[in-house]
Parts: sequence; structure tokens; C-alpha cells
Amino acid sequence: MHLYQVKFQDIVLPPCCNDYGRVRQGWLVIESEARKESDFKQLEQRLTKKYTQAQFQLRKLCQQEFACAEDGFNPAKLLESQLPFHQLAWKY
Repeated sequence: MHLYQVKFQDIVLPPCCNDYGRVRQGWLVIESEARKESDFKQLEQRLTKKYTQAQFQLRKLCQQEFACAEDGFNPAKLLESQLPFHQLAWKY
């Protein structure tokens, strides 16, 4: 059983991407299952935190009173634009 997946790839950059002309680069990418699991766990924690923050902000917005639906639409759109991982569902 291999603990690591090893990938080697030669990359030649076009001249426009480098002041020194064509450069040959070699990349060695090493990935372990433990690292992958740790990364997924951290991502899940970040998403959970963002979800909790989004719920708090939405509850705060829902407690406000608006004269009509359009008055609440702009603050809701603003809130949605500040949520990087979530999207509001609109019901009319």
C-alpha cells in the first residue's frame, strides 16, 4: 500500500509569461490521505462557521420591519452579496 500519490509533470511556460524566455519547470506533488482528511475537516469547520454566521445575520434581518416587500429586498440582496458560500431563496 502506498501512503503517497506522486505525480511529476514538466511544464513549459510560454515566453509571454516569463521575462527570461522559456523556462522548464518540474513539479512534484505529494498528497497523503491524512492530509486530505485534515483539509476536508478544516473546510467543513469553516463552512459550518460561515453557515452559523449567515443564519445569525438572516435572523437579524428578519426581525426588522419593512413597509413593503421592496423595502426589504435591497437589504436582503446586500446580505446575500456578503455571503460567500450561501444563497438566499426568494419567495414572493
